[in-house]
Amino acid sequence: MLDHGFLSEDICEIKAENSYIMAYAKLMELSEEHSTFLINFMEHITESKLLNPNAKSSTRALCVLNVYLIAIKHPMKADEYRDTFKCNYGTVLTISLDLFLIHEELTPLVEENNFPHEGLNTFSEKSKRVVKKRRAKTGRIALGPPVTDSK
Repeated sequence: MLDHGFLSEDICEIKAENSYIMAYAKLMELSEEHSTFLINFMEHITESKLLNPNAKSSTRALCVLNVYLIAIKHPMKADEYRDTFKCNYGTVLTISLDLFLIHEELTPLVEENNFPHEGLNTFSEKSKRVVKKRRAKTGRIALGPPVTDSK
């Protein structure tokens, strides 16, 4: 189909997370600029290994979309999220918490693309309290880049 002009890209070259982001962006009627930003955001997160590598591709894509929606102060309610994306919002939020904990690392990428991100700071403070409580109960270890001692 690529040879006949039906596709603009080779399907084998598209990563699973990117295809989900494109589908979700189309579902939410986001502009091409926003879709491209989300794909770049996803690639940065994947390369930096900031999300749980065992999560499904669709869940990782929804985590990026969730962070984006909260950053632009357009969070969705759990029911709305479930109805729109046919997924469990609790799972997406739990995995997204790892991104909110390191929002300082993501802020330059968002600022570089001139996207609003005021919601990140507010939500990050809330999520730090939630994660601290969950770790106290379950002893959950944070995913993400390894922490090195400064000795």
